[in-house]
Amino acid sequence: MADYIGQQLGNYRLTQLLGKGGFAEVYLGEHVRLGMKAAVKILHTSLSEDETRAFQQEAQTIATLSHPHIIRVLDFEVQAGIPFLVLDYAPNGTLRHKHPRGTRLAPSLAVDYITQIASALQFAHDRKIIHRDIKPENMLIGSWGDILLSDFGIATIAHSTSSMSAQTLMGTLAYMPPEQIKGKPRIESDQYALAVTIYQWLTGELPFQGSSMEMIAQHLAIPAPPLRNKVSDLPVELEQVILKALAKDPKDRYGQIQEFAYMCEKAIKNVKQLGTQLANQEISNTLPGRAYTSVKSSDPIPPMVSQPLQQTTDYYLNKSKALIEVKQYQEALAMCEQALRFDPSSALLYVNRASALCGLKRYQEALEACDQALQRNSRISLAHYNASEALMQLGRHQQALEACERALQFDPSFPKTYINKSRVLIELGRYQQALDTCNQGLVYDAHNALLHNNAGVALANLGRYQQALEACEQAIRLDPSSGLPYVTKGWALIELGRYQEALVACNQALQHDAQDAWAHNNASVALMKMGRYQEALHACEQALQLNPHNTKAHANKAFILQNLRRY
Repeated sequence: MADYIGQQLGNYRLTQLLGKGGFAEVYLGEHVRLGMKAAVKILHTSLSEDETRAFQQEAQTIATLSHPHIIRVLDFEVQAGIPFLVLDYAPNGTLRHKHPRGTRLAPSLAVDYITQIASALQFAHDRKIIHRDIKPENMLIGSWGDILLSDFGIATIAHSTSSMSAQTLMGTLAYMPPEQIKGKPRIESDQYALAVTIYQWLTGELPFQGSSMEMIAQHLAIPAPPLRNKVSDLPVELEQVILKALAKDPKDRYGQIQEFAYMCEKAIKNVKQLGTQLANQEISNTLPGRAYTSVKSSDPIPPMVSQPLQQTTDYYLNKSKALIEVKQYQEALAMCEQALRFDPSSALLYVNRASALCGLKRYQEALEACDQALQRNSRISLAHYNASEALMQLGRHQQALEACERALQFDPSFPKTYINKSRVLIELGRYQQALDTCNQGLVYDAHNALLHNNAGVALANLGRYQQALEACEQAIRLDPSSGLPYVTKGWALIELGRYQEALVACNQALQHDAQDAWAHNNASVALMKMGRYQEALHACEQALQLNPHNTKAHANKAFILQNLRRY
């Protein structure tokens, strides 16, 4: 295999080999102009012209997968016939590295991992994308303990080439469902592979073992051995859920992968004690004579989770983060506060607490939680980001800008920080800098709708209305569920003299959020421009009812009344 250290692929200079597998090597790459770090995955194959087109099409598809538990594809290219992808860099390694073969995990931790991965897979499945290579080696650990799924689509590319080694095939075979072995993968195939993964985590063994031919035969025809044959105190309900997901016929598995994860969670929900040896620590089958220290009953660990401190903290971190992602902020806050009672030294718990408080619009408390996090670890980018959000909402824009700068210092690739920074710069009237910030953020996430929207706002304030309109259209294509781009689109169309189209855009914004004062205000301007003063007055009064301090709406109302001759 070639050594690529020191070479440049695309915009990235390769500085360190991070790992290698049967059909790919992963290098740490540094952007030659921006200095950002990324993982560069180089496939061990040369592609024909047809294969190159297939690779590019596959890469374009997976590049659209933007989800909290999916490693993003930042770029892809074929250079001198060698395909490579540029991915988010996750510096904490994989779950395979964290939990080596032979390790048994507590059910609560294993199910927590499964829930996060299932969330990512459901997102992909909803877009008709199958992963095809689910295994612990493709599950990475994010900067604050979250689990990130990598290598979407790469198995498709590798399996289509003749250079795939027998060793790679065997490693993949351990998790491969019967229909995929037959060359007919489907959505349910990922569920089977995920079930093999949790089977291995809970028992320390794969359900099917042996040579490649033996594993193929077992996957195709032999039921997986019951988990309780290996771990007698495992909940019966959890065993049943996993064995169902391991059904040979995809139709006999769960309808959706999130249903599988939900049933796993449900199976352990009411289980408070699963045996001291299994629940209190990971157990290595490779160390049969090892002595373990039990958690004392006096230790400050909640009764629902009797695990070592770090494992318990990780559990609460991941659970609270998952709750924040689905906007269950009160529940996330309660979980953080419970965890902080037994681990008050965790900076990341304070980060999650701040995120939940921001979601609840309790910004002063959120700022205090950020301070607590930063006292424990001043280099956590997300703590600085949360501080910027709280400061911005409190109207402290200059301090919010400084918090954004600190966040970017520690993580220059986090798109949300660029969103906040551009918003603050717009509030400060620094529109060109706001536009530059949006463009910097789009280098890391070209599919971020909010960055395109903020660019549209900056462009409109700079008087570049046609470009603003184009930015808004792109934001709408990327996220049609958001009303924000329609508001800016309406403004740009008014300035371009396209009043009827502007009114349509305003109405579309109000369909998303009937309480958007700016959408009502823009609608009043469009109606006024078309001479529909009575309707314009009604829209203007709606805007003022929602925001009595809107000076533009007051000015519009005065003009409308003058035209209606109502002094």
